[in-house]
Amino acid sequence: MRQDLDYAGEFIRQLLPNRKVFDKVAMNYTSIPSAQIGGDILGYFELDEDHLGFYLLDVSGHGVSSALLSFSVQQTLSVVNGANSVVFKDTPNGREIRSADEVVTKLNEIYSQDDSNTLYFTMVYAVLNRKTGEMNYCVAGHPPVIWYQHESQSTQFLGDENFVVGMFDFADYKQDSITLGPNDEIWLYTDGITEARYEDDFYTEERLKLLIDNSRDLELEDKPDAVVSAVREWQHNDEFDDDISMLVCKWTPNQ
Repeated sequence: MRQDLDYAGEFIRQLLPNRKVFDKVAMNYTSIPSAQIGGDILGYFELDEDHLGFYLLDVSGHGVSSALLSFSVQQTLSVVNGANSVVFKDTPNGREIRSADEVVTKLNEIYSQDDSNTLYFTMVYAVLNRKTGEMNYCVAGHPPVIWYQHESQSTQFLGDENFVVGMFDFADYKQDSITLGPNDEIWLYTDGITEARYEDDFYTEERLKLLIDNSRDLELEDKPDAVVSAVREWQHNDEFDDDISMLVCKWTPNQ
């Protein structure tokens, strides 16, 4: 059984993206399961020559059932052709990219149908226009996105209250839109980071925002691992109680 779990954990890790540089966009991430199999999954993909979609989700619970649900959602998001696609839709004018709230709504319709399923997930899904820097995003029961603005060298939280995904079939999801400036960064993360604990104190979203702000001079390829290392040092423990996932997207229109 232990060997089977090891194989399953390795399979899930192989689903993580390999490519990290796109036209006008650079991506980086880290993902650390707390046990042999985690319930976090992240990904990104080119939707067309102008748009890139990216996401991070966190399934409730731990272990095999959570990992299977995260795998299922990842596979659902990867379907780009035909009527079963949740990231595209067919219209009288041809195939169009779904907005972030439409994607999350479609996922909720799929995963809230089974009354026997007690699992749900939180997520962020975003669509970035690589030419203009416009980004629409939906935060569904997930910790707020952190937006690092290069010109002002400041950070802020993004995201309104939305339902989790897969629990309520009546859930209504809303999206927001921003326009990135050159070299701005968008940070997605799971609560394994912000709920890291030292004695009775949690790390918190505010601490993470400040840490990202103070990491502005690091290269993008080093930032996620540096953030995780700093949280490890703060909690005086190399191990985390929950899965850790962090994804950063940097808009680089001049490259």
